[in-house]
Amino acid sequence: MKVFDVGTDVKILWEAPFNHYSNIDAYQIKLMTNNGTYTEYKLRCDGSINPSVLSCLIPMLEIGPLTQMPLNSLIKVIVRARNFKGWSALSEPNIVGSLVKSLPSKMSPITIKLEEVFDTSILIRWTPLNQSQTGGVDITNYII
Repeated sequence: MKVFDVGTDVKILWEAPFNHYSNIDAYQIKLMTNNGTYTEYKLRCDGSINPSVLSCLIPMLEIGPLTQMPLNSLIKVIVRARNFKGWSALSEPNIVGSLVKSLPSKMSPITIKLEEVFDTSILIRWTPLNQSQTGGVDITNYII
């Protein structure tokens, strides 16, 4: 099982277990909550729709409210499979992977300084935002 960041989403990726010669018809994917129990999130991660799909994406903004886990906590996930013989045992939770993060609702404004004006161009400079000003999200580009 792998749990990792993909942009502002969390990707959960699992492998199909040995099916004992009976096709798997569903998966159950559960995320650990702050009280140690596990909860399903079928809106974004419903393993019964297409059991050939072995992954799902959940927006990071939805992980915190769903699990109530504190920031920087490991997002723990367990999975089990179902076939004609019934549900398998639950997998062990992942021990590495994405951490619960918050995303900014609005970033701090950038301070722009006009350095020089030429006939055909203008030189401007700005101070890049740091991670505390962006909610821990990396800036990928600036549009001027």
